[in-house]
Amino acid sequence: MRKLSTILAADIVAFSRLIGADEEGTLNSLREMRVELIDPLIQQYHGRLANTAGDSLLIEFSSAVEAVRFSQSLHQKVASRNEGVGREAKIEYRIGINVGDVMTSGDDLLGDGVNVAARLEAMAPTGGTILSRTVRDQVRDRLELNLADLGEVTVKNIARPLRAFQIMRDGEKPIRPPKAKTRRWPQLVAAAAIISILVGGGMYWHKQTTAFAPVDPANMAYALPERPSIAVLPFKTIGADKSQEWIGDGLTESIISTLSLSPNMVVIARGTSLTYKKRDVEIRDVATELGVRFVLSGSVQSVGENLRVTAELSDAIEGQQLWSLREDGGTEDLFAIQDRISQKLFAELQVSLTFGENARKLTTLAGDFDAWSRHIEGLAEFRKFSPSGHSAAMAIFRALVDQYPNRPLPNLMMGWLHWQKAILGFSEDPAGDMAKARRFSVRTLEISQIGEAYILEATLNLYAKNYEAAIEGVDKALKLAPGSADVHASGGYAKSHSGEPAAGLALMLRSLRLEPAYQQWVPTEITRTYMKLGKFSQAAEMARADLKAGGNYFFAKQNAHSALAAIAVFEGRMNDAELEVSQLLKINPQFTTTNLILGPLRVYKDQEFVQKFAGALELAGLPK
Repeated sequence: MRKLSTILAADIVAFSRLIGADEEGTLNSLREMRVELIDPLIQQYHGRLANTAGDSLLIEFSSAVEAVRFSQSLHQKVASRNEGVGREAKIEYRIGINVGDVMTSGDDLLGDGVNVAARLEAMAPTGGTILSRTVRDQVRDRLELNLADLGEVTVKNIARPLRAFQIMRDGEKPIRPPKAKTRRWPQLVAAAAIISILVGGGMYWHKQTTAFAPVDPANMAYALPERPSIAVLPFKTIGADKSQEWIGDGLTESIISTLSLSPNMVVIARGTSLTYKKRDVEIRDVATELGVRFVLSGSVQSVGENLRVTAELSDAIEGQQLWSLREDGGTEDLFAIQDRISQKLFAELQVSLTFGENARKLTTLAGDFDAWSRHIEGLAEFRKFSPSGHSAAMAIFRALVDQYPNRPLPNLMMGWLHWQKAILGFSEDPAGDMAKARRFSVRTLEISQIGEAYILEATLNLYAKNYEAAIEGVDKALKLAPGSADVHASGGYAKSHSGEPAAGLALMLRSLRLEPAYQQWVPTEITRTYMKLGKFSQAAEMARADLKAGGNYFFAKQNAHSALAAIAVFEGRMNDAELEVSQLLKINPQFTTTNLILGPLRVYKDQEFVQKFAGALELAGLPK
């Protein structure tokens, strides 16, 4: 159903930093704030809480006046509550308010009206509020407000410019909103035509932005790391021949892999970077969404056997492009081009160049650039953790092993695939597949000592219940690949279940920072590790977020409902526990506690926890 509503979007400033500094204290403060401040204010101003995601709120009001009054009261009460609290522990909100068309879906609100409110909130200062023009028009004669007209602002994913107004506080200056971009299509087309002639008939066109609105680290979705942090955007393919896209994909992957070798950098992982492949994004938006200072972008143009690769490094905090680079050559020169770009990045970010020589090595681990592109495709299928994904990945990597029997990456992935086949129940001979996985693991390490191979070895030792060897393998992998999201995620999984849950949890949480578009099995293992540590509120929050996120991981919803059911039993909420089990059985009517004990939990060193988990599910009504 569609309707016109007043939407207030609120978000906690620097939530990730607060959680990183004091997770338990921050979550306790949030719960207290909800009970003591937010819920009473929502009731006082006749609002309805539509969506919440831990650090954010979406509230519907029937009146714009009431929404603004709520925002002002919330800021005042939060400021009073923060008196005497150190800056590192202060919980502060920023707020955006809009009147617009929305669509209801159950208790949720969707649509353009919601998106506008969220974008206004994102540009609001700490402790401040930004209004859309429709809200300003409804409240200006009814409330005494000092408003600053920010003019027309352009925000992400909203086609038209927005007129925005900032509620000013004593001594405050208006924010500097992002400016709308001007387009000079005739000049660009003419320039493109000239360049097309110069490069021999193939068009080369690259838009270079040398300055843009700086990003305030306080507005980033994640706390800005102290170490140099970078996101590498997918290199775009210029020209009509889309069959050449693998060149840009391979180049992107290689640069990310090279940079992640450095322990002195935070490098956003490939999975997250590739989510930007089909999106037209601005540098400042990428930096804000991922919490990084530097962004590398680029393009690849191929004309026959000739290539032109461009790359630009931008500093989002300074709001400027640091350098641009153009390399010409043939497909046989891709490794050299990749090396030069990687080394220039290391030099710019003041990181040791000793890793630069590994750029060629990392890409050639797969065989060649064509093999690397097929590796990427197969990896995406493997990560679906589904029967169809497994089958597709197996076909790709079996062919790669046949073609490149002495390259480590195809052998490594065949090891992972046989492990996956055994643990997901696709195998007619699980013990035989585990043995095959072990042989491929040994073969990979004979070819090359890479961190990812030690993670496979550690995982296989976990499933063989050789817990000390599993932990030792994780430590070796981390030394060899200290910036790898995969190593942190899988290594955290292995350590958690080998008897070091606190260390494992830290690694898995770190993997979420390295790859915000994380693999979908990771929340399940974080949830269970929180449970092992007795942190039930954090476990429940992670499980609910996993349910809300959806995705295509085969067992995600089943695992989340089982965790929420057990937690409810532990906390004495039997009605809630029985409801979660009923939802679980709708997803998988054949599921039993025996499935759990003999399935994913059989490898846990802490079998006392396993029995406690299974016993709770039995009490909630899950068949034994």
